[in-house]
Amino acid sequence: MIIQTYQETDEPNRAVLGLHGWMGDEFSMEPIAKSVSADSAKWYMPRAPYDADKGVGYTWFSGSDEAGWKYEKTVEMMPTVLGNIAADGFLLDHTFIVGFSMGAGLAILTGCRLPYAIGGIVTIAGFVKNPDHLTAHMTEASLATPILMMHGTRDELVTPEIAKETVDLLKGLGYSVRFDTYDAGHRIPKMKMPTIREFLES
Repeated sequence: MIIQTYQETDEPNRAVLGLHGWMGDEFSMEPIAKSVSADSAKWYMPRAPYDADKGVGYTWFSGSDEAGWKYEKTVEMMPTVLGNIAADGFLLDHTFIVGFSMGAGLAILTGCRLPYAIGGIVTIAGFVKNPDHLTAHMTEASLATPILMMHGTRDELVTPEIAKETVDLLKGLGYSVRFDTYDAGHRIPKMKMPTIREFLES
């Protein structure tokens, strides 16, 4: 398991598990961590366990709808990373998951599977591809985890309408979800970084 870390203080009191998008790696979330500039946070940014099917980089889920999907390594990795974070002394309510694109969907799936609540989940330009998988593995305890979903109104890769379906799904299951849109494509502009920082530090 390869994990990159980033922090701006010697004594962080919040932990952030940063999950990159498709074809990313352990360094892909570092610009977001630096732009968010949450003085209290230490970021843990793992590399996805599968090689991307096209191009370079890595992916959390490998395969296709036709051939089937491989995701077992990812499912096994997430509790291990969160266990390492807890072993470093971070409290559950000071632990967050932030994901971009494919990593955003994984952030939701991971947080909703936990047998406890955490400080929060932040998704950027993401959605849940398989709602049945989510509902089959979610826990009652995870309903206390707040979720901030952020999405560009000009996102053509994951449209706002698709993201809104995930918002409605989560709300229908009982999660507290804030849906924050912004004028951009499949990315997050720097002007929205303070929104993430406020969520992490609230």
